[in-house]
Amino acid sequence: MLELLLTVRQWLALIPTLKGLGFSARIHNLKNDVVVGEKIKYEKIPRYYKKRHDIGNAFHVYLPKGMRLIYSITNYQGKKTAFLMELADHKKYEQRFKY
Repeated sequence: MLELLLTVRQWLALIPTLKGLGFSARIHNLKNDVVVGEKIKYEKIPRYYKKRHDIGNAFHVYLPKGMRLIYSITNYQGKKTAFLMELADHKKYEQRFKY
């Protein structure tokens, strides 16, 4: 079973955005140790995520309405954990990845 790491403040901020995105099904898959989305090559991971979250891998999930979920699989307190870094709209996603 995969743990999820996200602060309460972050979850509360996401609630209005998550309706109608099929987000709960993707979270369910992550909790059951299923990699969701596509792996981002290390050299393509924005410096913002590498510095802010000190990560070595990242995945992105395409959601309806142009939304993107960016997460990393890390080891947190000895457990394999899906660290949800950002839920971004298409414009924000393109800015982060410099497309």
